[in-house]
Amino acid sequence: MSEAFLKGGQNGLNGHIMAAACAEIMAAWDEEYSLNAEPVTGQDWFDYFRATAESLANHKSPEELEKHYHGAFLLIKMTDESLETKH
Repeated sequence: MSEAFLKGGQNGLNGHIMAAACAEIMAAWDEEYSLNAEPVTGQDWFDYFRATAESLANHKSPEELEKHYHGAFLLIKMTDESLETKH
């Protein structure tokens, strides 16, 4: 389903369900991001999450992302095949 969000336009029920599920997962990981305003659609929420993840990826190493920002790491890893970590 993330591919649909990457294409955009996910403003219906599926978008809201995905946003609610992701928000719960992020809260469980203590990785909630502060929004200036409540997102109106699931697509809005995803777009904000993606922009935040990309910003983190520009300032943190892949290892830091994986350790401290699990959700952002997974999203970036799904969308950027070049992201690698040292294990």
